[in-house]
Amino acid sequence: MKDSNRYGVAIASVVWRADELYRIVLVRRQDGAVALIEVPDDLVKDLVRFDRTAVLKNRWSLEAVVRGHLANAVFSRDVEFGKSGLENGSVKAELGNLRRFNSVLLGVDIGEFDLKPRYLWN
Repeated sequence: MKDSNRYGVAIASVVWRADELYRIVLVRRQDGAVALIEVPDDLVKDLVRFDRTAVLKNRWSLEAVVRGHLANAVFSRDVEFGKSGLENGSVKAELGNLRRFNSVLLGVDIGEFDLKPRYLWN
C-alpha cells in the first residue's frame, strides 16, 4: 500500500488578490512553506478574475502546470500566507474548494500533490 504522506503533500490553489489573478500557490502541508507558480499565458484569459467555474473548466491544464513545476519548485517560509492557508482549509484540498490565505488573497483549490524527497530539500 502506498503511503501518500511519506514525503509530504503540497496543496495547489489558483489565487486572486482582490479579484485580480495572483498566481498558483503551492503550500506544503507539513510546514506551511510556499512556492509560487506563474499562470501560463494561455490560461490567464480564463482566470483573469476570480472564477471557480474557470478553475473547474481548466482542471487538466492546471494540474499539468503544477506537476510540471513540482521538480523545480522553491519553497520558502518567508511568505506569511502559507500557514494561514492551511489553517483556513485544513481539510483535503479538493478541486473547487475555496481557500482564504489572508484578508485579500482568496484561492480555489486545484488539489493535493504528493511530494518526492527532492521537493523537500529546499
